[in-house]
Amino acid sequence: MLASASIDTTVKIWHRDGRLYRTLRGHSAIVRDIAFSPDGQMLASASGDRTIILWNLDRILQLDKLAYACNWVKDYLQTNQQLEQSDRHLCSDFG
Repeated sequence: MLASASIDTTVKIWHRDGRLYRTLRGHSAIVRDIAFSPDGQMLASASGDRTIILWNLDRILQLDKLAYACNWVKDYLQTNQQLEQSDRHLCSDFG
């Protein structure tokens, strides 16, 4: 997992493959710095609005099990030649 501070007042959490996982909102000015706690369970963000937010990553990153499963089988659904076309869209609304 990676995190980035943004000029648009958000903190973004990314999958290691570069896909956006979640956008965290709470600041009203540019986010200037972020840091993970040593145990990786908290993320601190500091903003130009003179606030620091401590984000509880355990709570934020709770997996939606269906979205997680759909993300896991996404390539299979797109590339398996034995699937019916209608089955390829089983997870279109998730993940």
